Amino acid sequence: MAESAEPNPSKLKRLKKTNFTVGEEDLIQQLVEKHSSIINGKLTNTVTNQLKKKVWDDIAMKVNSLGVALRTATEVRNKWRNTTRVAKAVYTTHRSELFKTGGGPAPKQPSSAVEKVIHLMKDTTSFRGIQGGLETESFQTSK
Repeated sequence: MAESAEPNPSKLKRLKKTNFTVGEEDLIQQLVEKHSSIINGKLTNTVTNQLKKKVWDDIAMKVNSLGVALRTATEVRNKWRNTTRVAKAVYTTHRSELFKTGGGPAPKQPSSAVEKVIHLMKDTTSFRGIQGGLETESFQTSK
């Protein structure tokens, strides 16, 4: 039998988009900072979820207006999540390096872009933890 001329969709290679540019990252950071009360809101009912989706759609539209690549709202949101994840790791590492003893060179300062994200997110519980909370390895119950 002759093979069909149409390629199998599962065998097609996915086209890779270009990496986010510094301009796109800066714009995302500015817009997230502007809408942080909505994006970081803890309420998750239908109305607020729709509002959050609308904000991410607007941010994606403005990022797309830069003309670098066509980004979806999900891609932009995931870029922001990854950026905050990297900033948190840098922040945690930098703070632990500050409290080490024994001399040696001073810890390297975070880059200005990461420092901006740290400044924006430093008051959230994911960065500073819960005040008065304790970290324990296991819970003990009395019988």
